[in-house]
Amino acid sequence: MSSVSGLFAYLLARGDVTINPVPRGLPTRRERQRPQQTVLLVRTPRTLPQILSSR
Repeated sequence: MSSVSGLFAYLLARGDVTINPVPRGLPTRRERQRPQQTVLLVRTPRTLPQILSSR
């Protein structure tokens, strides 16, 4: 998909085509794959290791 989109972007820059027919961007891909998913994923913060005592 990326290669085809890149080809049409090149043709658009040259002036051979007027629009890029390939849908781009994360929202267009995400709607097709999982239309019912509304819960956002939350990452837990990564903490630094604890320093050992010198004893």
